[in-house]
Amino acid sequence: MKKYYIFAINREFYSDYADNQKSLYKILKNLYTLDTDYMNYGLSIYNQLCAPINKEILESYYKDYNSIENHYYINNCIIEINNSCMVVLTNRLSLVNLKYLYYYNFPLFICDFDNDRFSFLNHEYFKNVDNIIKWLERKAYF
Repeated sequence: MKKYYIFAINREFYSDYADNQKSLYKILKNLYTLDTDYMNYGLSIYNQLCAPINKEILESYYKDYNSIENHYYINNCIIEINNSCMVVLTNRLSLVNLKYLYYYNFPLFICDFDNDRFSFLNHEYFKNVDNIIKWLERKAYF
């Protein structure tokens, strides 16, 4: 299974990184692999760059699915909702798994740190299934 991290990016940084997603990815990957000796520094950067996930809102979107604590089971996919990010474990991302994120009110950035893949989840991706399929099949990013 692949592990995807979804971060809510502060709006003031979205315009800075919308056209420079690779830089945003590098910052988040460096934070992901940061030595614990530098954790305070990393948290400071993270708190400036990312907004806390509103767990209540996202949990209300997924309330009809099987769940244990903050883990939701949807079509062979596990979605974990944390304050810092969402974690998605799946063999294949699909519109069914992520469709509720369309309503979330922050720019969302998805990363697969193991395979160096990343992209913003803009509202345009959720407008129809063809956009999702194109998004999933792109080589450079998701």
